[in-house]
Amino acid sequence: MRSLQKLLTQDLGYDSGHIVIASVSPSAVGYEGERFRQLATELTERLAAIPGVRSVSYSRNGILSGSETNNQLLVPGFASDQRQTRDANEDEVSPGYFDVTGISILLGRPIGAQDTLTSTRVAVINQAMMKHFFHGENPLGRQFEIDDPKEKGKPFTVIGVAKDTKDHGYFLREAVPPRFYFAFQQDPKPLRLIFELSTQGDPNVVLTAVRYRIKEAAPGLPLTSLHTVRQNLEQNLDTQIVLARLSTFFGGLALLLACVGLYGIMSYTVAGRTREIGVRIALGAARSDVLELVLREAMWLVGVGLAIGIPLSLAGSRLLRTFLFEMKSTDPVSLLVVIALLALVAAAAAFIPARRATTVDPVVALRYE
Repeated sequence: MRSLQKLLTQDLGYDSGHIVIASVSPSAVGYEGERFRQLATELTERLAAIPGVRSVSYSRNGILSGSETNNQLLVPGFASDQRQTRDANEDEVSPGYFDVTGISILLGRPIGAQDTLTSTRVAVINQAMMKHFFHGENPLGRQFEIDDPKEKGKPFTVIGVAKDTKDHGYFLREAVPPRFYFAFQQDPKPLRLIFELSTQGDPNVVLTAVRYRIKEAAPGLPLTSLHTVRQNLEQNLDTQIVLARLSTFFGGLALLLACVGLYGIMSYTVAGRTREIGVRIALGAARSDVLELVLREAMWLVGVGLAIGIPLSLAGSRLLRTFLFEMKSTDPVSLLVVIALLALVAAAAAFIPARRATTVDPVVALRYE
């Protein structure tokens, strides 16, 4: 549960709580080139007019949309080997994309309205790409190309550096790979169109209006998906969520059985010493001393159990490593919580019957003996 909490609350690099993602397929109904880009602009204006929507942008791959593009790069001064690949993920984004998503620009500037099909090809790279391809040095003004014959002689000039983001599901548990963003308007043949809408308050309230506005603008345009980023995030983590729930249920059940069993054993053991406790009191032992004696014996029993159980638990926890995120299988907090709970149960199980036993009349206990 703690691992899942860390996974869900990690810094993804963007605003995951107030963004709606809408994917459409203009190319499926004949939109190409300039007509495609005009549709993107028109839909942006219509979606931005929806009450509760602060701003709108669009991109090719979006955030947690299941779409991704990857290429090998040619970067002057970078020599690759088996340990250093030339792979980088990419996305083409509209002006305002970084403002809408909340992705911070750390150096330079973002993609802007001035970056058009007739201007110099520009790109914003992430921190991972700056570290991998440019050795962590300032990359502004540097150039790179896509290693493809069709892209020969069409370099990108780096104009900015963006914060690393975990914007695709398979990176949520892994390190962020190199990525670059270039201007959507500089792609002569755009293929996909995904809108990002930044909302005020709960993003779920605008989903119906988004669907209506898209159908109103282009009745035949396929709307392939419409979700909030939070929904996409939980969908990408559904396996971990189910695993955490099952682990919590069965782990809690096992812990409950352990506590019930421990309480029963301690209660039975102490109750069986009622007359002994009465004799001790009759011979001059203080009730507090008797209680201390019983609690000490109970804690000793728990200590023996922990001495056996903790090494076995640590050995078994190796099986959990692949399911954990930013946590060790020997997580001390989880162990301490269970130890404290078992100790508390043992103390209660010993204290309650021991306290009852100390109320036994010593004369009755002596007469019995």
